[in-house]
Formats: sequence, structure tokens, C-alpha cells
Amino acid sequence: MQPHHRRAFLGRGLAALTALGLGPLLHAGPASALHLPGGRYVGPDMGVVQDRLQQIVTASRLNVTAAILDLSTGVTAESGGDTWRYPGCTLNMLVMMSVVRDVVNGAYPFEYVDADIAYTIRNSSADRSLQLLRLTGGGDLAHGIEKVNALAAELGMTSTVYDHAPAFGHLYSVANGPNLTTANDANRLTAALWNHAVLPPDWSEYLIGRMTQVKPGLNYLIPAGVPKDATAIAAHKNGYLQDNTGTWVENDLGMVWSTDPAKPYAYAISMYIHDMAEEFGPKLFTGQRISSLAWNWFEEP
Repeated sequence: MQPHHRRAFLGRGLAALTALGLGPLLHAGPASALHLPGGRYVGPDMGVVQDRLQQIVTASRLNVTAAILDLSTGVTAESGGDTWRYPGCTLNMLVMMSVVRDVVNGAYPFEYVDADIAYTIRNSSADRSLQLLRLTGGGDLAHGIEKVNALAAELGMTSTVYDHAPAFGHLYSVANGPNLTTANDANRLTAALWNHAVLPPDWSEYLIGRMTQVKPGLNYLIPAGVPKDATAIAAHKNGYLQDNTGTWVENDLGMVWSTDPAKPYAYAISMYIHDMAEEFGPKLFTGQRISSLAWNWFEEP
């Protein structure tokens, strides 16, 4: 990992950040300029959403779990929300939150890690996330894994196990086991970012902003359920892998929030689809339907 000098970083990234509404960077860190809803929205009856979600999952005949969390009220609709799932690279959000906390605490400069954080999120890069894990561990992968698990516990993610860097179980594994999480735990992670629970507001919003910059080819789950002309923004971190049975796992965690001041809703959403016969196959439409269900409900409760 090579250090990135501040002047060069600003020259490369300012135009892209400005286009996203993130504004220029300050010396102390990124500007707090994401347009997040300031008001509170009284959430709808999520029982109706739960019924519709379960209907979608049952009709799909797929191995799907999902959870939708109203970030204003804390009410959740879920289908299998506490069932263990293989998270893939979605859990790398914990690594990046740990790295940003290190930056806040003065462990290393922001410009040293920003390009790697951006690349990890944009491309779902396991290689870059491994570098960031080693960095937050002070050069020691084992210590990095300890920090990530401690952060998960701090966030109340009691059903999450970070055993190894995704895609690198052969390099370092705590117990020669899988990484595990649940849809509800994934939403706890997202809610912690949204509510600035572990990072100052400007740094939480920096990571949320980076989650809006996933490359188009990986926007096939949560963002695909939000119309392109919607007055809403989707931010997410996807993750996919082929498990030891040869089938595919397709995951996404994230949040969607309104940019319409008259309807300042915000919700977290996560989904984990196991036992897919092919990577990026047509059955991913089920995940898109779940995302569309959530957006339609909050947009027109």
C-alpha cells in the first residue's frame, strides 16, 4: 500500500466528490456535506412489509434471508433475519470502519488510506481489504481480526464471526471456520454508521459517501430496486462468493434515504441469497424485488 499525498489526492478526487455532493476535503477530514434527512419520519406499520417480504421469499423458492430497518423508528421487517449467513465481502465494512477510527485517533493520515477504501468499496476488492485489515492490525493480521471482532461486539452484532479476511481463509483463519453474520446484524452495522455511533458525523458520512460509489456492474441488488429518477440515494456494500459446494452466495447491505425534505425517510436493508446455481444469475431478481418493496413502502407509505 503506497501513501497518497494530499495534493495529488485532491487533484484526482475533488471533481468526483463534488459531483456526489460531498464537497471539498478539509485538513481535519472530509467535509460533513452529505445531504442526510434532518427530520424524523414516523415509520409505517412494518408488519405489512414483513408479510410482503415473506411472500416474496416463499414464492422465490430460494435460500434468502433479508431485513429492512426503519432508521427513524428502529422497527424491522425481516425474513430469517437472525439466520447465520456467509457474508463475503460485506463484512469488510467493519474493516474500513476500524481503519477510519484509526485515522480519527491519529494512527495514520487520511490520504494514506482513502484510495484503498474507495477501491475496496467500488470494486468489492478482497486484496485491498486485506491490506486495510493488516494496517488496522498494526501490521499483524491476527490483531486486525481481533479489532474487527471487538468492533462487531461493540455494535451489538452478537451473531457475527469474523474468522478471516474474505477470500483469504487459507492465509489466516482463527478457527478454520467460515465468516458468519445475519441480516439483522448487517443492519446494526449500517445503523451504526447512520447514527454516528462509532465515528464522528463527518467520518461516518465519508464512508456512507464512498458506499454510493460502487461501480455500475455491482449495483444489481439494493440500488436496482430504487428507480434511477427517485428522490432518494442508495449506499451499499455488496459481497459474493462461491462456497465449498460450488454454489454462489450473493449479498448486499446498505441504506436508502430520501432527498425530498417533505419525506425524510431513511432505512437500512440487507439481503443474503445462498445456493445460487450461477454467479449474477437471473434469480437475483428476487433481491431486486425485496429492495423495490422497501423503497415503494417508504416512498408511498
